[in-house]
Amino acid sequence: MLIEFCCSDDLKLSTQRNSSQDCHCIRVTEKDDGTTNSCRQRLASQVQDFRNDFHDGTLILYASLPCVGGSPWGNVNGLTVEGQERIKEQQKQLTKLFKSLSNLWMKFMMNEL
Repeated sequence: MLIEFCCSDDLKLSTQRNSSQDCHCIRVTEKDDGTTNSCRQRLASQVQDFRNDFHDGTLILYASLPCVGGSPWGNVNGLTVEGQERIKEQQKQLTKLFKSLSNLWMKFMMNEL
């Protein structure tokens, strides 16, 4: 099972091909909002079903967190008040996503999902 966390709808990693036909792929995109309990519960349910069906199956968690609030462009964008506010909001969102991802990762590692 491959879980893509914070990916775009068209990420190539989980695109179906012959070599991945037996791999169950889940994409968590911006519209799924990986910071919500409902999203994490949905993932937990799908992972538990996978583990019940495939006891020795491999679980891979791939994350593609946005970096806009912490990228070098912040030096340029932060020169305006609007840019500074936008960076603060992006950093808040990144923090929420990172905490959610960390929570998921720990549960995967502890086999609690």
